[in-house]
Amino acid sequence: MNAKVWLNAYPPGVPAEADVYRYRSLTAMIKASCERYSKQAAFINLGHTLTYADLDRESRRFAAYLQKGLKLAKGDTLAIMLPNVLQYPVVFFGALRAGLVVVNVNPLYTPRELDQQLADAGVRTAVVLENFAHKLSGLIGPTRLRHVITTAVADLLPAPRRLLVNFAVKHLKRMVPPWKIAGAVALRGALEEGEHYRLDEIDLGPEDIALLQYTGGTTGRPKGALLSHGNVVANVMQIAAWTGQTLREGVETVVTPLPLYHIFSLTANLLTFVAIGGCNLLVTDPRDIPGFIALLRGAKFTAMTGVNTLFNALAHADDFA
Repeated sequence: MNAKVWLNAYPPGVPAEADVYRYRSLTAMIKASCERYSKQAAFINLGHTLTYADLDRESRRFAAYLQKGLKLAKGDTLAIMLPNVLQYPVVFFGALRAGLVVVNVNPLYTPRELDQQLADAGVRTAVVLENFAHKLSGLIGPTRLRHVITTAVADLLPAPRRLLVNFAVKHLKRMVPPWKIAGAVALRGALEEGEHYRLDEIDLGPEDIALLQYTGGTTGRPKGALLSHGNVVANVMQIAAWTGQTLREGVETVVTPLPLYHIFSLTANLLTFVAIGGCNLLVTDPRDIPGFIALLRGAKFTAMTGVNTLFNALAHADDFA
C-alpha cells in the first residue's frame, strides 16, 4: 500500500516529487533560460519583443550600474514600483544579478503607504514609472530614499515609436503628473552607463534572500515576508512539474494581466514561463477592457492567468466572444 495516498489524485504524468534543487538561485535559473532560449521571445509589451538575449544583456547592464554606479552591495534592498512593462523583468533580474533583495511596491499606493513600506523594508533605492514619481518626491533624504531611477512607459521600445508613445502618454493623455526629485536618474541613462562597467558575479545560494514581499494588508498594515532564492525556485519547480504535461518548453505564450508586483503573477507567469522558455505577453492596464480585448484578438497565446473579477469583466463585455 502506498503511504502517500495523495499521489492517487495526481493527474497522469505528474511526478511524485519536483526537482526543487535544480537551481541554486533564481539568478541561475533565469541565466540558464537566457542561454538556452537566447533567440526566442521572452516578453512582449506595446508591440515590442524582448528576447532572452535582450533580457540577459539589459539586466547585466542594469546590475553593473547598481554595483559600480550606485555602489550597492549584496543584501541591499531595491524597490520596484512598476506596472507590467518591459522594464520590470530587466530591473528585477538585474537587481537579483547584483545580489540585491527586491521589494515589490504597488505604484497605486498613497505617499503615506509608500513611506510606511519603504521605511519598514529599509529601502534606499527605488525604480519607478514616471507616472508615479510624484508620490516619491517627499520621501527623499539621508535616512530615506537616496537613489531614484525613473522610467517612461515606452523606454525600452526602439525609436521613433519610443518617442511617440512617451510623448502621447505625457503630453496628450496627461498621465504623468509633475514631479521633481533631485538627483533622479533615468533608467535609459543607467543602462548606458552600466554598459561601461564590468559586472561582478555574485555567488547566490538557496538561503540567500531574493524578495521582501509584502502582503496585501487585509489584516492591517502590509507585512513583509522574507522569500529566499530556494523558496521561490522550489515554488517554480513545483508549478513546472504539475503543468509539465500541458505546458511545453520553449513554445508557450502566456497573457499576463495581473501585476507582476503581486507574488502570484511574479511566480506563476514571469518566473514559471521564463523557467520553461516561454513568453510573457505583458498587459500594462487590464482595467482598460476594450484595449485588453483588442490585445487578445491580435495575439497568439496558449495560456492566460487571471482572477474572477477580470474574467467576469471580459465575459460581460459586449464585444468579447
